[in-house]
Amino acid sequence: AQDMEEAQIDLGRKLVDIATEYAKKRADAEREYASKVADINADYNSKVRDIQNSRAEENQRARNDELEREAKFQEEMRQLKEAFLMSLEDALHERDARQVLRLIKQYELDKAQAEREHALDQEQAANRQAERQARFQREMADAQRERKEKLAAAQRDYQDKLAKLAADEAAERAAAELAYQRKMEDLEREMQNRLEIVAANLVAEFN
Repeated sequence: AQDMEEAQIDLGRKLVDIATEYAKKRADAEREYASKVADINADYNSKVRDIQNSRAEENQRARNDELEREAKFQEEMRQLKEAFLMSLEDALHERDARQVLRLIKQYELDKAQAEREHALDQEQAANRQAERQARFQREMADAQRERKEKLAAAQRDYQDKLAKLAADEAAERAAAELAYQRKMEDLEREMQNRLEIVAANLVAEFN
């Protein structure tokens, strides 16, 4: 009976030790998972900042280019107008009506051509800006998809570890209970053998 009680106590201690050990392992796995998630989020935030900074720089460059184009266009228009007025003044001074009409027509043609070229430059710049914005959107989408995939992989890895720990803990508990059961069976057999010996001695003594 004393041996059986000690075996039961040993089983209880063993089960407590197993529970404590695997609780620690689960806590370690949880900390590792949290650290991995934090690293993934930090890497994602860094990529987002880089994309946003690049976008801000590109937008600023585009604004500067637009201002430069507009200033260049206005300067070209001013020069055209000044050249036209000077030539017109000479033609008027010489009372050359045909030359006046020719200068007006040429000025209107030059002005229309400059406006068309400026509009084409504006359109091309708008297309380049749209392409840049689309690229930034793709980069953001790629960063978000990569973060989602990494988080999902980390979650799967964490769940796999928990499942393995649960299986290992269950196996160790089963092994401990099996060892206890065998110990109890051994004690039962030992007690039965002793009883048989005692009974045989009693029969012999009675005879």
